[in-house]
Amino acid sequence: AILIGRQNDAFWSLNGDGSVRWHYQRPEQLTIRSSAALTSDGAIVVGADDGFLYSLDATGAENWRIDLAGGPAGFASPAIASDGTIYMGTQSNGLFAINPAGAVRWRFPDVAGISGAPAIAADGTIWSAEHGPSGGDELNRMSISGGAPIVITRFIPFENDMSYDSADWILYAQPDGIYRVPPKIGRAHV
Repeated sequence: AILIGRQNDAFWSLNGDGSVRWHYQRPEQLTIRSSAALTSDGAIVVGADDGFLYSLDATGAENWRIDLAGGPAGFASPAIASDGTIYMGTQSNGLFAINPAGAVRWRFPDVAGISGAPAIAADGTIWSAEHGPSGGDELNRMSISGGAPIVITRFIPFENDMSYDSADWILYAQPDGIYRVPPKIGRAHV
């Protein structure tokens, strides 16, 4: 299936030939600007500009939706950890950890302006990009302690989504090239 969110419209699932499988639409206009994520049981999780995170089943029926404290959630894509925790950043209300049933585990308000998917390392460290308090873009490295996040480091002016390579380094794209960040700290251009 091909999953597509559209501005001022709905969320669509298409077959490989482009025909419509289903579409999800709310009574109000729904703008989705980011990619969806799939859970291990096949649920589709996607954020929207109305400030909600949505979970849909494989037929497009709503499993649940959760209000992320009114912060637009349509710019960032969700990331799903191996334990099923859904991490979702918002433009103004921080980073959320949500369980697979749609309940908030925690909210970390100290990071905001998140416009890309968080990356989750094998050891559970969460990396997120934000438009930082200094006015520039920052990369944050967080660990979880007692069920709540702790920011370990804020560094590297940066933007866009990120992912991990096989050596657990973070990869991200910038206008001047692709960068590879080691798990500890630093910036190396590749």
